[in-house]
Amino acid sequence: MVLVGTFNEDELRAKKDKEAVEYKMKETGLKYTHTKMTKKGLTIWVCNVDEADFT
Repeated sequence: MVLVGTFNEDELRAKKDKEAVEYKMKETGLKYTHTKMTKKGLTIWVCNVDEADFT
């Protein structure tokens, strides 16, 4: 898994997360995401199919 970053509500509204995920996917060749809500915001990683969270 490769960390993309943690995004707050304003960044999510501005779609900064989508831009960062797209860039990191192109950079790494990974095609899936794994996310987790934290007190700081939404943390996103790009990963392979075995590490993806499909729940």
